[in-house]
Amino acid sequence: MAEPRPSGKFKGSENLRTRMHTLVGAPGVDSAAVPVLSRVHSTLRLGGFNPDLDFYKQVRTDMLQGLRSAQKGNGNGSVSFIRHDLTPEPIVTNGIGQAFVYGGTGYDHSTFEVRDGQIVEELRRESRPLEPGENIIDLITQDHTTRVGRRKVRVQAISGNIAQELIPGTGPYGELDGTPTARSAGVKGQTIKERPMGDMVRESLGRPELRVTFGNDTIAIAGFDGAVIYGTGMNDALIGRETQPSEHSRPPGIYDFRADLYDIQGVTLDGQAGKRIAVNLESGAQEMPQYAKPLIAKIDALLPENEQGKHEIEKLAAGGYLAVNFNLAAEALRINTRIKDGGDLSALAESDPGDAGEIARVLLIRSAMLQAAQLAAVYEFMGGKPLTLVGDGSLITKGWDGHMKEMVQDGLKIFGVPEGGVTLETPDDVTMKGARGLLTGSIDLAAA
Repeated sequence: MAEPRPSGKFKGSENLRTRMHTLVGAPGVDSAAVPVLSRVHSTLRLGGFNPDLDFYKQVRTDMLQGLRSAQKGNGNGSVSFIRHDLTPEPIVTNGIGQAFVYGGTGYDHSTFEVRDGQIVEELRRESRPLEPGENIIDLITQDHTTRVGRRKVRVQAISGNIAQELIPGTGPYGELDGTPTARSAGVKGQTIKERPMGDMVRESLGRPELRVTFGNDTIAIAGFDGAVIYGTGMNDALIGRETQPSEHSRPPGIYDFRADLYDIQGVTLDGQAGKRIAVNLESGAQEMPQYAKPLIAKIDALLPENEQGKHEIEKLAAGGYLAVNFNLAAEALRINTRIKDGGDLSALAESDPGDAGEIARVLLIRSAMLQAAQLAAVYEFMGGKPLTLVGDGSLITKGWDGHMKEMVQDGLKIFGVPEGGVTLETPDDVTMKGARGLLTGSIDLAAA
């Protein structure tokens, strides 16, 4: 682990907005307020680590065009528009439910009582780190609850929030379900079949009547207008209601999922709301402009084969890859410091005034700007109306001593998004609230 250099009262997050504007070349800030380590910055710029503002604007434009194309079914493979029909009402109204979280690094399960469609009491809760090779179906089979203390219980419904790719579908009770893809195999070293999750759980437990619902991590936590995953990986989702397209507004078969959008004639679509749906954008797969391609190739060369050649924006912005970026940059600058994870990077960014700390700051600012570029595109795609998104992930909740959410907001301002245009809510225990919300019909941000 890197040991930040003793630095007195130095704090890398001081004058953070000025640092961001200076680094990316955004107008309106006195760059003299922050010293520029020209050797570090110029070397990083030449190496593909330190983009300029035009690069980020191109990322935003590409994301917006990708969204518009994918919505019409013309996706370019970089940004998706995967529709999920959300469970229209609670799949258990009164009884015992059990929820599972199969996350980026951890495993969590909760047993709880539901009355009148609301969670009234958590009966049991266990969480621990995931071990390599652990399979979500095996874990559910192992931890399916039949007793809580001396009390015998019969679980009536199971839900799962899992951090892997799923093809959405609908189960026998109208519940949201998902089928793992070939890319889901290998996540955490697991082997998993490409069958609906609900069918596999019912078969494994020998309970054909059991109600089971699954969503990937972004869909599961989507509340208000959608969700943002910004941690080990990256993704966005949007949520709303289906509307019937008018002959004036869009081609037949294309739908609006945000009921307060306006059609091209300026006629409100309010009152046309139908089925509640969510759209998974798989935005972590967005391709990057040419400037970053050589660096991404170097990163890929250090990764397992099944991680190569995809998820380009994640290679530059997600926490799972920032340590690789740092070590490559340190090598280019002939700096001896090496780090293991995002926690090391945040520590250097905040406490080290030297070259290693400046590399860390450049990389975290780049990460925040890339996230802001995507969200600015989402804001415009959704009609330029205020959005509230539920956020989760290590970067948005605790990256750079908790400053990353602030940095994303500053990035949004650089892109012209007004104050309050995109609000990011990061409630406690959101992954489990999302898993339980799949059973109750919506995420309960107030739940214990």
